Amino acid sequence: MENFPNYNPLANTDDASCDPNSADIFGCMDDAYLEYDSTVTNDNGSSKRQ
Repeated sequence: MENFPNYNPLANTDDASCDPNSADIFGCMDDAYLEYDSTVTNDNGSSKRQ
């Protein structure tokens, strides 16, 4: 999967966003959440307050 820069090993749903030419990285962009990832470029709504 190293050929896909936006591959997420924690993903549990295939949203067809894996693209070898994409620089998009999906995840949590809010640093108030445990799931925060500073490398994310597109918020996917995965943030959950705990």
